[in-house]
Amino acid sequence: MSTPTPTSDDATAAPATDEAGAAHQAAAPQGHLIFRRPGVAHPVTANARDTARREWLLDHLTRRQARRDATVALVRSRHLPDAAAADPQLQSELSRLMAFLRQSPGAGDTPADGEAPRHAPPSA
Repeated sequence: MSTPTPTSDDATAAPATDEAGAAHQAAAPQGHLIFRRPGVAHPVTANARDTARREWLLDHLTRRQARRDATVALVRSRHLPDAAAADPQLQSELSRLMAFLRQSPGAGDTPADGEAPRHAPPSA
């Protein structure tokens, strides 16, 4: 069976209210913003737990970026084998990096010493 639909197309009719939508908005969680977009004011203030979580995430991001920077500096230096031998976490990161490089497209396109590049015409 079908439900009756309103037949009035009158533009002055009162708008239908969505009771489920209003109830959902009233029950929505408040105050769980960890990061905010710059320049956008939000009426809900973060509680102490959310603030602590945000600070921890920012600290974690800073530590991770510092470790990446140190890894890049080691890759560019001559001390990488010694450091990797002493640091199991660095060994793990280097293993993941090498696996990623092997799987990435064009990883084998770098010519070995003395070889011509693959896409260059042979020299006569």
